[in-house]
Parts: sequence; structure tokens; C-alpha cells
Amino acid sequence: MRKKNHNIVVKIIFGIIAVLILLTVGYSHVVATQHKTIKLRREQQERMRREQEIQNMQSMASIKSVQPQKLQIRNNNQSDTENPQSLKDALFVTRSTNKTSVNVRETPGKDSKIVKKLPNGVSVKFISKEGNWYLVSYEGGTAGYIHKSQLTK
Repeated sequence: MRKKNHNIVVKIIFGIIAVLILLTVGYSHVVATQHKTIKLRREQQERMRREQEIQNMQSMASIKSVQPQKLQIRNNNQSDTENPQSLKDALFVTRSTNKTSVNVRETPGKDSKIVKKLPNGVSVKFISKEGNWYLVSYEGGTAGYIHKSQLTK
């Protein structure tokens, strides 16, 4: 009887060990699958980010590159109302009123998201005018809005 009980105990222990091994293998498989899923998601996000960058670069390629031009010095007798056509392809230089940087915004308006802070003295190329805001390109074709008070010819 003792030997029979001993055999039953050994079989139960082997059964428990087998179940633990199966659980460990299953858990390892689940963890490996999760890691693969995370890796695939990251790769997909990176691929989407690269595609977006390519699209942005293609759309920016349509904007002409900045061409150096002579700066025109304006005297006090000239009117503040400038014809946007006369500004076409004009170069401006950033001039901060707070002596640190000039905010480049996503859309014209003080409540618009700031997309870049340009230091004083950076040359930018005029693209168009909306009210008191100039759409300019800078740093190889990136475009944004700067208030006309923060630009000088």
C-alpha cells in the first residue's frame, strides 16, 4: 500500500511539473508575441512618419528656394501699405521685439500654434501676405507665418 501511494505521489508530482512546464512555455509564447506586436507597431509608425516626411518634402519642393537679393532701405516717407506683388520673392530679416527670438506660426494669428522660434537676423523669403502676417519660407523651404512687425527688409 505504501508503494502504491508513493507511485501515486510521484505521478502527481510529474503531472504538476508537466503542467508548470506547459504554462511556462505558453507564457513565453505570449510574451514573445507581445514583443513582436510592439516591434511591428513601432516599425509601422516609423514607416508612416517617413512617408509623411517625404510628402512634406515633396510639397515644400514646390516652393522656390531662397534667392539672395539686394536689401532695399526704406525711408520714413514711404507708405506702410505695401503691395504684396511688390514683395514677391523679397527677402526679410527677423527682428525680435523681445531681443531673443521670433515666433513662426502655423497659421496667421497670435493664437496660432508656434512651430519654430527663429533667432534675430535670420533671412526669410516672402511668399504671401494675409493682413499683418507674412507667409515666409526659411531653412531650405520650411514655411510659416511671422507678424510683419518682427521682420525688416
